[in-house]
Amino acid sequence: MLNVDPQKPESTALRAFAVLEYVAHANKPVSLDDVTHACKLPKPTVFRILSMLFEADLVYREPLGKRYTVGARSTSCAIPPCARNLTQSCRNSWTQWAKPAT
Repeated sequence: MLNVDPQKPESTALRAFAVLEYVAHANKPVSLDDVTHACKLPKPTVFRILSMLFEADLVYREPLGKRYTVGARSTSCAIPPCARNLTQSCRNSWTQWAKPAT
């Protein structure tokens, strides 16, 4: 998921995106340790990234469980591309169905 080669350090933005991507693809809320192990980043770095993403409403932190899931802002970013893809798929299906048989 993330380039951990010490000769090629990743940018902060790419690290944050890798963390957000991991949270978004998880089937359930994830813990700080889950993200730390999956992204192969130091725990303090992951904590800072998750805190930044939480402040930006890109991830949501459960108050009691301290687990993270996708935030409202991340969800709203995903809806327009999904809607466009669905519309295009419907249009393609209709075009194929409506084609006269030769």
